[in-house]
Amino acid sequence: MLPIADFGCSMSVCVDCRSDTAQVLLFDPGLGEPELAWSIDTPSLAAWLHGWLDGTAWYCDGSGAGEEFDLELTPWDGFRSRI
Repeated sequence: MLPIADFGCSMSVCVDCRSDTAQVLLFDPGLGEPELAWSIDTPSLAAWLHGWLDGTAWYCDGSGAGEEFDLELTPWDGFRSRI
């Protein structure tokens, strides 16, 4: 895991360097259960950067994506297999 952004409140964004697409994961230990701490943010680093640069990603100020869509986090299935 390569941390690339800190969202505060212990939330971090990391790149799974073992993934073929450099999948981007959200780490949020505040969700309670350890297996829920890691979730898939974006399928690839390229898509994550594109959303950041054009301001459409859920984490961008003013994008509205966080309110417009009920973001459901997809737990990362690699949590147990890669630790």
